[in-house]
Amino acid sequence: RREAAREAIRQIGAKALPLLLQRMDPQTDAELGSRMQAVKAFQLLGPAAQPAIPALARLLNDKRSASDAARALAAIGPAAVETLAGGLGHADAQVRASAARAVGEIGEGARPAVPALIKCLKDEDLNVRSGAIASLERIKHDPETVVPALIDVLKEGDLSVRIAAAAALGAFGGQAKAAVPELTKAAASKAEFLRDAAAGAL
Repeated sequence: RREAAREAIRQIGAKALPLLLQRMDPQTDAELGSRMQAVKAFQLLGPAAQPAIPALARLLNDKRSASDAARALAAIGPAAVETLAGGLGHADAQVRASAARAVGEIGEGARPAVPALIKCLKDEDLNVRSGAIASLERIKHDPETVVPALIDVLKEGDLSVRIAAAAALGAFGGQAKAAVPELTKAAASKAEFLRDAAAGAL
């Protein structure tokens, strides 16, 4: 049934937008659950849901709905990058983490978010840092700035974040030559997963 509903939304496409946007109107008495159903529909519609960006931005700023809103914004594509990048500076860590994870799903079209993602590498929240690393790996842009920032992460801190940084550096390939000394050190680490990630990046 769910798949049939999803396909129906895809077939209806932009024709469904007025009804879905009505559910998102903060002036209506629609419950959060109803709004979240609309959010999932926007995610399925992808770029056609661009008119929903302002409404999704409001839900992104609510930690209860941030994760789903961020995914829907990412599905819309480059037009939603500015909104997701704004979420990276939110006061709530859950909102920041949701935006950090999602923006990289846009790929190269999310290049404008790279400076904000680099700032997130020093966030106090582990999930924000991890999400930022994953997105920088997917976007794969501006190695002159991103690679040194990832090297700093690789040097110290939480083990899971260091492992993610090593893998991300590997994704930059020859553009990450400056990371070879630190990756070589990490490849000799006593921590098996860090060792493997670093070795794979070299």
